[in-house]
Amino acid sequence: MSLSWSTLEVDAFHFCIGEPMKYLLTKSLITTAGITFLTLLSPFKTLGATFDSFQVFGDSLSDPGNLYKLTGNLSPYPYPPSPPYANGRFSNGLLWIEYLQQDFGLPNSAVLNLAYGGATSGRQNVAERLFGGDFPGLLDEIDEFATKPSLPTFDARDLFVVWAGANDYLFGFSDDPDAVVGNIIAAVQTLISPGVGAKTVIVPNLPDLGKLPSQAGKTKMTDLALKHNQKLAAALQALQNAPSTAATLIPLDIYSLFENAYNDPSRYGLTNVRDACLNTTTGQICANPSEYLFWDSFHPTTVTHRAIAGLASTTLASVPEPDATGAIVIVAFVGLGVKVAQVTMKRKPNQAGDPAFRVKAVEGRSKSLLR
Repeated sequence: MSLSWSTLEVDAFHFCIGEPMKYLLTKSLITTAGITFLTLLSPFKTLGATFDSFQVFGDSLSDPGNLYKLTGNLSPYPYPPSPPYANGRFSNGLLWIEYLQQDFGLPNSAVLNLAYGGATSGRQNVAERLFGGDFPGLLDEIDEFATKPSLPTFDARDLFVVWAGANDYLFGFSDDPDAVVGNIIAAVQTLISPGVGAKTVIVPNLPDLGKLPSQAGKTKMTDLALKHNQKLAAALQALQNAPSTAATLIPLDIYSLFENAYNDPSRYGLTNVRDACLNTTTGQICANPSEYLFWDSFHPTTVTHRAIAGLASTTLASVPEPDATGAIVIVAFVGLGVKVAQVTMKRKPNQAGDPAFRVKAVEGRSKSLLR
């Protein structure tokens, strides 16, 4: 098949709902902040064989109910209130990481999710303004995980996810993309350090924050998101190219995915990409949530999360099954140069289900995340 480089685009919204393991894996040219990645999407018997476990760090976009559990006994109420939110998720259904887990056929015991709603890229959390006390930021999540004395040995089949940064800008914690990106890179560096040993890390960027229903027309938020994404892409490239890096860093272009939806919503079965389905003041819910891009004024609907998972699956499908030498090779086209990252894999028992790796539902305001 001949590829037209001028017309390639991510088509993650189109997927086989009845066959979650068989995405329409379109050859995609993903361009973000001047860095181009070609995903090599050859046929796969199953995506489930690719990864043994997920380790997830971030904010409300990846939090399946951790903040809700942490605030269960606090006044004024557990957050987010459920209903109308879906069992402590900041959406009306499953999140992208949960859909991704389904796509790769992983049991719950293989997923360690330490993402907390409200987390900034540093050590602050929006929940502190509502409840007082201390709640985890991204660097708290990373530190608690990295300092656990019983960490297993990770290989390329163990996927690490680091997605944060939006809360820094949206809630006035920072307007300095250098600082925010610096925190994210510090988190990734800790994970890929010899002390932890992550070998595969996916790092999503941000959508246009100036197009969130709560930020409509705020050009400053658009500018911050663009600068953030540019600096994040450059920093990830630099870290990937560092001689000491023995891991594969995979950018995920959320910005372009949302732009495609804004520009052609009907193509994705959406009728409203500007407004929130849920009015958090009145509690009123729109009649057709599956046609909305946003659930509330900050967070996507579960339909949008499904699309994010589609993009992630498409991107991660470029990670082939290991060859006879036990290595995987990922090719990233950076500008006009080619970076080939080869990761040697050692098989090991899956330890993500160990009780020590479960999130503790802490009663109170402690930043202690693990048993």
